[in-house]
Amino acid sequence: MRSKWFALPIMIIAVSLLGLSACSKKSGESKSSNFNITAELAKVKAARAELTTAREQLEKVKGDLAALNAKPRLTAEETAQKAQLEAQLKTDQSAFDEAFTKDQGTLTEFLNVALNEMPKAPETH
Repeated sequence: MRSKWFALPIMIIAVSLLGLSACSKKSGESKSSNFNITAELAKVKAARAELTTAREQLEKVKGDLAALNAKPRLTAEETAQKAQLEAQLKTDQSAFDEAFTKDQGTLTEFLNVALNEMPKAPETH
């Protein structure tokens, strides 16, 4: 159920970005004249790397927290660690959400221009 609620805002953001991108383009004017496909692809790869790092950190914290939650009794040190992980989980989830939004926005912008204006470029294959 959570994944359905998570996917809906992403779809809305993607469609909005596509709509804004299409509306902001003046008729007859091409973005490809000032669009460096190699540099823009590098931005996409950098955003994806940030997302991967954020995802790995989030999964690590979730795993560590799950391991502590699976224990029937916690020591004082483990209880403190659990509290710290719960706080870190919120921070890491926010970082992941921001990285995901950035990744999707960067990818949308790249694909909108690259596929529409430069479909034969090797970077689009």
